[in-house]
Amino acid sequence: MAALINAKLETFVLPYPREHCERWVFEFERQLRAIGQGGGSCVWEANITRFTFTGPDPDWEAHAAYRIVFCDGTVVYVDNGGFGGIFYSEDIPGNAEEDFPPDAPPGVR
Repeated sequence: MAALINAKLETFVLPYPREHCERWVFEFERQLRAIGQGGGSCVWEANITRFTFTGPDPDWEAHAAYRIVFCDGTVVYVDNGGFGGIFYSEDIPGNAEEDFPPDAPPGVR
């Protein structure tokens, strides 16, 4: 988990222009690879995920984050701060729905 936090802290922070979160997660993924994904933690899956929003007048159309599933089943998300920086499923806004990547394992959907 320390490596995850270090990668989060090393990833650039800019004002939030459109599509900033997507560029941010690509850079975060690069940082994770540079330090070794998971930093010694048992990581079962790690990938970029996306959230779309429903309901009247959502603030965003979509939001990108990095989803990490540890071997004990704990799911942690990391983003540019839009949902909190490092967050869990219960922190995701009620009007956001996760769009899993097409190559996600069947048990993840």
